Order: sequence, then C-alpha cells, then structure tokens
Amino acid sequence: MDLCKPATVPRSQAAKYEQQGARYWDLFYKRNFTNFFKDRHWLAREFPALLDAAAVLEVGCGVGNTTFPLLEVNPSAQVYACDYAPTAVQLVKAHPDYAASSRVHAFVADITADDLTAQVPAGSIDACTMIFVLSAIAPRLQRRAIRRVAATLRPGGRLLFRDYAAGDLCQERLAGEGRQQQLGDNFFVRWDGTCAYYFTEERVRAVFEAEGFVCEYIGAANKLLENRKKGEQMDRRFVQAVFTYTGQPSAAADEEDEDKAEEQGTAQQHQQQQQQQHGSPQAPQCHQQGAAQQPQDQDPLSDVQLNLGSTPLQLWCRQPARGSDTAAAVEAAAGARAATEALAALVLACPAFFHNTHVLELCSWDAPLASLAALRWCRRAVAAGASEAAVALLRRNAQRNGHLFVIERLRLQQLTWQQQPENQQQQGEQEQQQRRQGEQERQQQERQLLRAFPDGFHAALAAVPPTNGELQGLLGSARVQLSRQPGALLLLCASDAAAVQQAVAAAAGHGLQQAGCLPAEVTSAVHAVAESSGTQFLVLQHCI
Repeated sequence: MDLCKPATVPRSQAAKYEQQGARYWDLFYKRNFTNFFKDRHWLAREFPALLDAAAVLEVGCGVGNTTFPLLEVNPSAQVYACDYAPTAVQLVKAHPDYAASSRVHAFVADITADDLTAQVPAGSIDACTMIFVLSAIAPRLQRRAIRRVAATLRPGGRLLFRDYAAGDLCQERLAGEGRQQQLGDNFFVRWDGTCAYYFTEERVRAVFEAEGFVCEYIGAANKLLENRKKGEQMDRRFVQAVFTYTGQPSAAADEEDEDKAEEQGTAQQHQQQQQQQHGSPQAPQCHQQGAAQQPQDQDPLSDVQLNLGSTPLQLWCRQPARGSDTAAAVEAAAGARAATEALAALVLACPAFFHNTHVLELCSWDAPLASLAALRWCRRAVAAGASEAAVALLRRNAQRNGHLFVIERLRLQQLTWQQQPENQQQQGEQEQQQRRQGEQERQQQERQLLRAFPDGFHAALAAVPPTNGELQGLLGSARVQLSRQPGALLLLCASDAAAVQQAVAAAAGHGLQQAGCLPAEVTSAVHAVAESSGTQFLVLQHCI
C-alpha cells in the first residue's frame, strides 16, 4: 500500500509516546503476561560479575526473566528489581520464587524521574543490569536515567549493559518504505506504542562516561537467527558493555544543556519537515494531527477522534450533503459507524482466531477500523471500498494513523459490490448497459483479489448495508473471496435486528448459512461486544 507519507512521526504524537512510555509497556504486559520473553540463563556466562555480587539491581526487570535465574546462580545475592510498568512488577511478585525468598525486593520506578535511593540504599549496589532497558527511553532522557541508577552503585560497582544496536533487522523493518514510525535519529515507535532506540558503540560509551563511568569492555553481540518455516535468516545486532562507576557523578546542568540542545534540534528538524511537506504539491496533509488542515475534497469532511481499543485515532469523515434526505443519510452514517466500531472491537477481542490470518473488510464507513484492528494479529488485511472516492478516503485515514500500526500489512482495494435493480422492463438500454459494465468491473476486481490471495481469506467483516442491492452485492463478493478457505467466516454487524434478519433471508441465495459451531473465543466476543455496543451480529459460512 502506497501511503506516500513522511517517515517521521508527527511531533505531537512523538511527544505522547515519550511521555506515556510506562502506560504502553504496562499495556504490553497486560496483553502478554509472562509469555513473551524467555528467561535469561545466559547472563552469568556473559557477565561473570553477577556470580559474586552481594547486592544486585535489575533495572527494567519486566516479569523477572533475569531476576529469578540470577537467584539460582548467585544463592547469596540480595536482588532489587524495578520496572515502570506496574503490571510487570505485579507479575514478579506473583512468581512462586518471589514469595519463597526474602532476597528479592521488586518495586515500581521510572528511572528518568524517580529517586531510586528511596527503595535501594544509596551506594550499596555491586552490580546493576540494564538489559534492553535504555533503548525504551528517549535519547534526551538517557543520561538522566543513568545518573539515577548511578546513585545506587558503590564506587567500583559494575554496570552491565546489553541493548539493540544500529543496523539491527528490527530497525530496518521499522524504517522500511511505507512506515511512519521514526521518532528521531535511531529512535522508533513500535505498533503497540513501545519505543526502541538503536545504539552505536560510540553513543553507549559517550552517555555512560558522561555520568562518571569508565568503560571496561564494549563490543558487538550479533546473532544470525533462522526462521525455517519461512526460509528466512534474521540478522539481529546488539551492543554489550561493562562499565565501572567511579563514584563521581556529573553536574546536572550539563545534562540540562544537552536536553535543551536536543529539543531545539528536534524542533528544527520537524519544522524543516513541515516546510518540505507544505512546499511539495504532492505532500499529503492527512498525516497531521490536531489542527490538521482538511484535505481538499468536494465533500465536506469533519475531524473525528475515537479510540480503537487503547489506541487513539484521528479520522476524516464525510458529512451528509444538505437536502431533503439529510436525516436518513445521518441515520445511515451513524449506523455504519456503530457497526464498524463494533466489528473492530470484536477483532480486538479475538486474538487467537485472527492470528496469522488473511482478513477482508468490506467497508461501509469512512475508516477501515476492523482492518486496522486486525493488523495486531493477522498476516494480511485488505480494506475494500465500494468506489474510488471511498478507497481514497480509506487511504487518507490509514495514512493519518499509519504510525500506530504495522501498516505494510494493509492493502486497499476497490470492490464495487453495489448491484443495480434487475427489473429490465423499467430500465432503458443505457441503464442496462451500465449495469452490465458495472457487473464486469466487479468480477474483474474479484479476480484481481483472488490472484493476489490465491488461498482466499479466513474471515470477512462488514456492516450490513442499508439497501437490498448493496446487501446482495456484498454477500456475493464475500462468498467469492471466502470460497477457497474451508471454515472461513463472514461476520456481519448491524445497528438493528431488522437489518440482520434481512441479511439472514438473503444469505441462502448466495450459498451462505448461519455458522453452527463457532470458536469459543468468537462466541464470547460476539455476545460481549453486542451487549456493550447495542449492535447485532450475524456470523455466516458456506453451506455444507
């Protein structure tokens, strides 16, 4: 999908990610619990200083993947473990080994703002680990974080560091074409709002030496991983270092000057980007936030804000044209929006069902909400609009929020599912010819989509359209796209029961029937979302 957008996240959004880092990491642990990271049994091999340290501080402890292996290899160490995600600390405390040991103290702390000596005796730590921690912090705050950690170390204490290195495969993906996830030099935001900085060895050495550390060792720790299923090799790059604390912290004023200089540089960078964007006639305006200018369009658009789960979106939405049918148009638009939001909520509630799938959304509203939601779990999502104008607006809204998702998994497609009435006695020759041409175009669009996805789709989602012609066309197009995937589901949503009953009656004519046995996750989500949103769902599949 050609998003035609700058690589850098808008400044207002970038500031939000920096300021709300704890919130995004807390949401990460609420989603993944203890299932994401593996225990780091390699630590003692890479950092022998941990074997005989009497007091250890683990910064960014997560769910204890370093803490509890450390207790095994050093049976006498007193371990302090902190993280700024409250859910992570709760999971550490819920670990069976935490309650069984008096040698671990876990607490919540933001190392860029909190005084760690309120929880850890000042100057008492022999070894401190910062494993994939500093990369989550904005570059301008990294020295401040190091200074607060240094206050806990005794003179001669060791700081053991490992983090992402510049040139890592993940950095290349985040900086790839069509992405809008760069916050600054070597600094990126992932789809879930968590951030990652990719270090050079020079940067690592500079920030630690500026805070009173002496470098004992620094070097690369690269790995070539193989995904046998996909036949891919992944070049993972890390930087690893050991520092000794001299006991002589730097002056805070030095860091404040650095912060101001970096903020000014960032502001200038964003100003230059804005000038470049406005100076080019092809530069889209839709990526801007807040007071973004309305795209030049024949139809008036309103600026709408809503949340997709915990992710805030800003969208352009069409306003019904003035006229005698304004009330009906407003009601239809409201129904399409309510159904679209409910479908997106359903997708978010079914991670197992949508995991690694191909998903098709037949969009009746102005934003591809269900497709964007599916990007969290699926392998590929297609958002289909019924006209060129509809696809253009879907693209604008995907563009505007592209930095929040793995957007290269999204494809936009025109699929004109509306059908004209077949009463040829009431149609002139010109109308009949237009209808035949429209049907040929739709069939060609369906064939193009089938060629792009020869295995078909595992699920299709749509709001029930208001007219019978649109409903018949939608069911026909959905049946074609789902025909190649056994057990594929068509999930329909409407704001009232009458529309659902109309869809039930029309489904049989397209070889579709109500799904009998649904996955428990889907059944539960359908009931929960329908109750909370006041909408109605219908789940169809091919007749057996």
